[in-house]
Amino acid sequence: CSRAMCIVSANEKERLQDGNVWYATRKDSLKIAQLLIEPRVCICVCSPHDEKGCRQLRMFGTASVSDDLEIKRRLWADDWKQYFPKGPEDPNLVMICVSPLKAELVGGRD
Repeated sequence: CSRAMCIVSANEKERLQDGNVWYATRKDSLKIAQLLIEPRVCICVCSPHDEKGCRQLRMFGTASVSDDLEIKRRLWADDWKQYFPKGPEDPNLVMICVSPLKAELVGGRD
């Protein structure tokens, strides 16, 4: 099952330098239940279409769910407040951590 999600983009000072890709989501979402059953994922990131065409970065990896308050505080973005009114301490906020195992760049013209 695929879905559009935004990659967490914390400021450089607070960014976790662990090589993983992070997403914020709701603890009660269907995707969390699905990840607990099947943690293998593929992330696709597309570049804007230009004269070289659309390029796509595909990352394959394993996802895990984190409820770690320190990680939520470090990655918190104020525009999430509309979804998580209690901020990083919101009980329904969890982070998805994707550990990439393989990546490939496809599409576009050289």
